Amino acid sequence: MKTKAELEADLSKYTEVLFAMSAALDDDLDNLFDDLFDDEPEDDFDPAADSAAETLELMGINWLLVTQAVSGDGSRSSYDQIPKSLDFFTVVLQAPDRWFRHMFRMGRDMFDRLVMMLSHDPIFQSRGRKPQRHIKYQLGCFLVRYGLRGCDSLDTAQKLSIGHGTVFLYCKRVSRALRKLGVRYVKFPNEGRQEVISDGIEEKSGFPGCIGSADGSLIRFTEQPLGEYGHMFLCRKKFFGEALSYIKKTNVQATVDHERRITSYELGWPGIHIFTIHYSAI
Repeated sequence: MKTKAELEADLSKYTEVLFAMSAALDDDLDNLFDDLFDDEPEDDFDPAADSAAETLELMGINWLLVTQAVSGDGSRSSYDQIPKSLDFFTVVLQAPDRWFRHMFRMGRDMFDRLVMMLSHDPIFQSRGRKPQRHIKYQLGCFLVRYGLRGCDSLDTAQKLSIGHGTVFLYCKRVSRALRKLGVRYVKFPNEGRQEVISDGIEEKSGFPGCIGSADGSLIRFTEQPLGEYGHMFLCRKKFFGEALSYIKKTNVQATVDHERRITSYELGWPGIHIFTIHYSAI
């Protein structure tokens, strides 16, 4: 008979395997970004791989809930034991703009506009009898989890008073919908547009022949990525008071035109790499 700790360890490993398999299939779908000039980006999705990735992730979420629900005697406890506030999200949506920006990392007008743009994606249409929660709740969950530093999935569930597994489900839907919007709207300018951008930058700064500005940033990790090359994500920046001398990060860089519209982006490079590597690849 296995102990409670051994049972939890086995369940955790099984859950990690399911999430890893789902992520691997999602990586295969990243060829979506290989052609930013595709007029119909939705056709680039592989329905079979997409469905398999979603199924594996949902299985992982279910096993994650099982792992968390195991009580001291090895039996499952009630799912709804934790008290929840049903008014939190409603109150936050009505908060002053400064508080709204602090929570969701964007203004109220942009939030409402993004909700409207996402509302046309079929991923937010329920396939079963139980309807989905409104898109604003799912987008809010995504922004809280990925917009606030140090806000993990459990913290997001506590803030928004939703189930822990629901956090993964909401973030998955929003991530896929945003990827489709990214392919549709983020495109490197053609020759005609490059002339317009160059003229606009020269008019504002006097700098000729420039078709955009570029900058990069570091995204901080809470722990070292798994695998043989996890150490490559150690960045050059130090933080006072940290137990580790270097912090694990990944790079992200983007280019914008004279109207501050993003025209290209690159992310996922290990934190050990400097941004000039990204610029030389453009």
